[in-house]
Amino acid sequence: MMDEAVDERLRGDTALAALVSDRIYPDVIPQLVVYPVIIYHQVSEAASYSHDGDSNLDTSRYQFDCYGSTKVSARTVKDALRTLLSGKRFEASNVRVASCRLDNSLSGYEPAFKAWRYIQDYVFQYQVL
Repeated sequence: MMDEAVDERLRGDTALAALVSDRIYPDVIPQLVVYPVIIYHQVSEAASYSHDGDSNLDTSRYQFDCYGSTKVSARTVKDALRTLLSGKRFEASNVRVASCRLDNSLSGYEPAFKAWRYIQDYVFQYQVL
């Protein structure tokens, strides 16, 4: 469910679409891809607990890789993604996201893809509706 909510959130944003069009992919970068592009995947998932037990909230960490043919284009996508997700609450695909925070970010050149990549890890706390 959370994968669908992430995908819907990304694809529904006009600012992000202006940069990457529909080039948002789960898990694997396609061969012969046109840049810029976003690849995302779930890194971990865990239940959240309160003093009374299970809080009915889950926590998931997602990694987003923003690729561009230039460092500037990759950074522009990374910045748009941060604007869309960091500190936001939203509902999508029968999931209510109570919080989303940027937890980690790094960058570098990927010679295998001949592209620049910015990596961002976001932690989502959410409830399936």
